[in-house]
Amino acid sequence: MKSRSILRSFGVLSGAVIGTAAVLAAATPASAGRTYSTLTYVSDYPDVTVTYFGTEGADDVSVDIGAGDQGRITFQVPDASSVTIVDDVAGAPCRVDDATTISCTKAAYDAEGSLRKVMNVSAITWGGTDKITATGFGKVYGSTYTPIVAHLGGWEGNDTITALGGAAFITAGDGNDRIASGVGTANFRNSIDAGAGDDQIDASTPQSVDGIYCRSGVDTLRRNAADVVYDQANCESVVVS
Repeated sequence: MKSRSILRSFGVLSGAVIGTAAVLAAATPASAGRTYSTLTYVSDYPDVTVTYFGTEGADDVSVDIGAGDQGRITFQVPDASSVTIVDDVAGAPCRVDDATTISCTKAAYDAEGSLRKVMNVSAITWGGTDKITATGFGKVYGSTYTPIVAHLGGWEGNDTITALGGAAFITAGDGNDRIASGVGTANFRNSIDAGAGDDQIDASTPQSVDGIYCRSGVDTLRRNAADVVYDQANCESVVVS
């Protein structure tokens, strides 16, 4: 069993440059061979990103974006022995629900009294054979239109990345990956970048519109007629439904 960290960027460094990424915090590695955990600020102030970073081993993480302003953003890591929150602001918007679950509100006031709204959630894993899943169709706090975007990334290994909810950006690295994009969100194009490797990509859900890169390797793509493929020559097998 592994100890994991849920990392969120509700706080920003004083004088941080708008729109750039800055490392805000780090957690000590749980053991040799596991990546250290970092908290990064990747959104224009005052909007923020809630991020989970995995280990260099096999990870299984899911994130659900609840509906309504009071709906919570819930990360679950079923094979973890414990989960940890790194960084905090007044109001403690994230909480440890149990040994494998952390959930967060969609907005919180920082120490200066500014309302910080979650615009993006991320689940990023490194080496190993990982499973990453996103569900839920929650909107940004106070909005009936703007979705909270799920960013899902598996950088190495033969990963399974599935977006079953609303708006999603999927980035797979090297490895023979299995990628699925669900119904998405109206007026928002999901993004799929399969990376290198012999990948299986399913973007065939009729309601969704996806922008797709197959990249290098022998790739199999199922898509619908509305999807846009940016590197058609790299998609060796294509089925349009």
